[in-house]
Amino acid sequence: MKIEFVAFDSFGVKSSCTFIETADCKITIDPGIAMETDSFPLPFKEKLKLDFFYRNRIKKFCK
Repeated sequence: MKIEFVAFDSFGVKSSCTFIETADCKITIDPGIAMETDSFPLPFKEKLKLDFFYRNRIKKFCK
């Protein structure tokens, strides 16, 4: 079994997207994100980059 954390709060975006793969099944759990609030100390431009990166990463795991 393979378990991969796709996007999580500690990665800079509000999410808990997880990918699980077994011999006969692939599941993406909670495939969504939101931009972190002011509590995550990054400039807005960097937050936008993270948002773009993790949205595309989630799309890849949902295929």
